[in-house]
Amino acid sequence: MTKLTDIAKVLNLDVSVISRALSQAPENRHRVNPETRKRILETAEKMNYVPDRSAAFFRQKKAPTILCYLPGYTDRLLGNLVMGISKEASRQKFPVNFFFGKKNADFEIFLDALTKIKHSAVITYPPHQMTADFRKKLEDYHQSGGHILILNACSNGGIRDERFASMPQFQINDAYGGKLVAEHFLNGRVECFFSTVIYPSYESRYLGYEQTLKDSGYSVKTYSVSSFTKAIKSGQKVGIFALTDAEAVNIMLSLAPLGYHAGRDYLLAGHDDQFLSARLMPSLTTVHQPTLEEGILAVKKVICLMEGGSVENELLNPWLVIRESSGGPRPDLEHPESETVLR
Repeated sequence: MTKLTDIAKVLNLDVSVISRALSQAPENRHRVNPETRKRILETAEKMNYVPDRSAAFFRQKKAPTILCYLPGYTDRLLGNLVMGISKEASRQKFPVNFFFGKKNADFEIFLDALTKIKHSAVITYPPHQMTADFRKKLEDYHQSGGHILILNACSNGGIRDERFASMPQFQINDAYGGKLVAEHFLNGRVECFFSTVIYPSYESRYLGYEQTLKDSGYSVKTYSVSSFTKAIKSGQKVGIFALTDAEAVNIMLSLAPLGYHAGRDYLLAGHDDQFLSARLMPSLTTVHQPTLEEGILAVKKVICLMEGGSVENELLNPWLVIRESSGGPRPDLEHPESETVLR
């Protein structure tokens, strides 16, 4: 098994330089000359170097495992998030222990595992109705030196949820997705703008949409079949932002029997880019949440924390996939990379 001393001997460098260069913490990496670090990384890869973290965590009385608590849903968003976490953790030679749940009782089981064994790092969604007691347990774990990254706690906008102000947070920027939909509709010369009913979890999506339209002198109406048909019959070009793909599908199904078809008679965009969105007839324009990338970056962030670095609270921007429901092309399912996107 290749050790740091082996790499140092090959490159005639001090072991401390090798250690800093291979660290995930930016504070350490930046102390090494970029050309030197490149040589070290290339040599480490050629020598099949794998960090031996077990001994270090054993000395700290921690399990060399990343513990994850994620929502108990079965959709593309969660599947890609799990894939991203697993992919990067595997690359970094870290085992991952997943917990899934929807209720406080599920989160309590997760917290019990967390308090019994201190893991190397924790990635967690907080449950929607987290109790003050549960939150205190997370805070206590963090304050005692446990490394925690909170994912997507702040679903209503902003870069941090103040309930978890002491802990690093990583969010997908829902407001930016709403902004992209508004810009797409404006480019399509829409004159009358609708959105579906605003639920608290989706408020940020709506606010990004509304503010962008407001800046261009337009307002947003709440969608209903009657308000839609009134706008269409007045000769206005209509755009509808459904705050979820499921709502977008319901709109298409309710309007098709009336003779109105998305992409032909009105523009329609959803949010989430679920599996069936590209396969619908017509295919659905939708905001793609990059949860695969989020999972990869989440693991990189917690490893950075483990290695003594710090991470900034961050927003990850989604993108808009433009398909037939708003006048775009039908996607080539064999080549998803060729889809038309707005970033």
